[in-house]
Amino acid sequence: MHPLLLHGFGTSVRVNGRTLEIDWRSEGRKESYRPQQLPFDSVIVDSLSGSVSFEALRFLAVHDIPMTLLRWNGTVLSTILPRGPSNGELKVAQVAAYQDPEWRLRIAREFIREKVAKTLSLAELLSDTFPVFPDPIREETEGNRGGSLNDVRTYEGRVSFAEGGIRLSTLAPTVVEQLCSGPDQCHA
Repeated sequence: MHPLLLHGFGTSVRVNGRTLEIDWRSEGRKESYRPQQLPFDSVIVDSLSGSVSFEALRFLAVHDIPMTLLRWNGTVLSTILPRGPSNGELKVAQVAAYQDPEWRLRIAREFIREKVAKTLSLAELLSDTFPVFPDPIREETEGNRGGSLNDVRTYEGRVSFAEGGIRLSTLAPTVVEQLCSGPDQCHA
């Protein structure tokens, strides 16, 4: 891994023609990179001020280079990822997993299990404040998770249907009432 660390105040990244230009104003230096000569495989931004142009973001995405923005304390604030994995071994493993029905079913079950757990957690959290009832979702999570991909899809659909209690359409009037102290203060 060869990251490019952007730091300092006033750092800017832009594209000029087909060249990525980086200006470290605080250090008084500039660098430029042609697409075929990129010596880094990721960009880490540890700067509180500066700019990255849309063209630069597009340039990095086209060349499969992720960008990570760090907070002042070094934790990850945001990540901008490329289209897909650029690691050849990972791509081969993904194709192999897709071609093995048992492995594909196991992966699908894990995705849906995590999605349902997060949905239930959200419903329980919202039920403390809003008229949301997590019991139908909880009942569906105890049901049959399926032995085939179609069964897993059906299970996901049943949970989504039970999730109807937390749709925004049911929350919107309550949220508006809580945010607005009077009818003439809301212009929705």
